[in-house]
Amino acid sequence: MNNVIHGKVERASTSVRYYDDLVNKPKINGIEISGNRKGQDYGLIDEINEITNSDIEAMFNETFRMMKEE
Repeated sequence: MNNVIHGKVERASTSVRYYDDLVNKPKINGIEISGNRKGQDYGLIDEINEITNSDIEAMFNETFRMMKEE
């Protein structure tokens, strides 16, 4: 059995020195990756919540409590 893969292969241009000069920059969720953007700008996260050490301790304590009950 012979498998054949069809597709288009393009050679990257070596004449571009700076990212801003690239043509067809990559995109995330249809938004071009450029500038000083954050995950929210690309729709990757809805919001960032601040978490404290007390919050982390409470999560671990709850997880360990649940594990002991199993």
